[in-house]
Amino acid sequence: MSFEKYIGGAFATNDSDPFKLASPSDKAWFLPENKGNISGFETGADSLAWILKHVDEKTVYFPLHYCQETINRIALKAQENQILRYADLSEIPSDSSVVIWNHFNGHHPVPSELVNSNHFIIEDCVQSLKAMKQMVGHAAVTSLRKWLESDLAVVVSPFEQGEITAPSDYHALKKDAERLKHKWKTNPESVEENAFLKKFASAEKLLENETIYSSNLSELYHYDWERIVERRTENARTLIHGLTSLGIRILTQQDLFVMIFVQNRDELRRILAKNGIFAPVHWLDSADETKAKSLLSLPIDQRYTADDMKRIIRAIEHGLAASVLHSGND
Repeated sequence: MSFEKYIGGAFATNDSDPFKLASPSDKAWFLPENKGNISGFETGADSLAWILKHVDEKTVYFPLHYCQETINRIALKAQENQILRYADLSEIPSDSSVVIWNHFNGHHPVPSELVNSNHFIIEDCVQSLKAMKQMVGHAAVTSLRKWLESDLAVVVSPFEQGEITAPSDYHALKKDAERLKHKWKTNPESVEENAFLKKFASAEKLLENETIYSSNLSELYHYDWERIVERRTENARTLIHGLTSLGIRILTQQDLFVMIFVQNRDELRRILAKNGIFAPVHWLDSADETKAKSLLSLPIDQRYTADDMKRIIRAIEHGLAASVLHSGND
């Protein structure tokens, strides 16, 4: 492998220090005003399960494309709920229930027919802080662990948060992995790369539990969220410009990643990895086969610059030149 630095992968401790505020703010840019109480949890699954335990309706509808692994984690924590899927809102009976509206990699306005229904609407804004800011539902959640080195999920809801629980085993191991990765980045000879990769993987396995872990919100107010989103937007613009010239099909929204549809996706992933670029595959277990089989997420986060985006474009161009890739179809 020949590259200057890795692009992608889990955050390390201090990765987002350039976006830290000199002193904590009294609010976060993406939080809507006067929409409800603000609560903190360790993960998005914790936050959604907590809301489900507070609502009277026990039938919950998730979008067809929603990650099954996440649904399984929520079901463990809110076992009294019946969880169903919908591909279209017309499939949901008129009887009062909970409907999860997912902002898929960007803000997608909640349809008026859902807003005006008798359902309890939870907006999943994990992939779009802009969507959180514009919430219209009864509750909204976002998880920050894909945005920076923070294991904090934020809830806006009518419900009040109770006592803060102790950090989970997952949280402790994840933070240990982040510290090891930071040490490795500072001095690669001091830590084996495999050491922190194993810890990250082990931490993910600990997410399978029945406990809802709450968190203190203080960390939320230490970052300039508007600048973080602006940097991601700038990186997305650079990346999209280059990908468009290559004829790559791009998902319209791009808040969290720039997502592309390609056949031979796994081959492209290998090419990128050889160049030190680690592009995750999300929704591998999604019931939406198109997303599961051909969607690839390209990193655009605040750790990177326009030059890093151009490196991604060159690596993809190399894959096209090798005649192993071509654009996917719906």
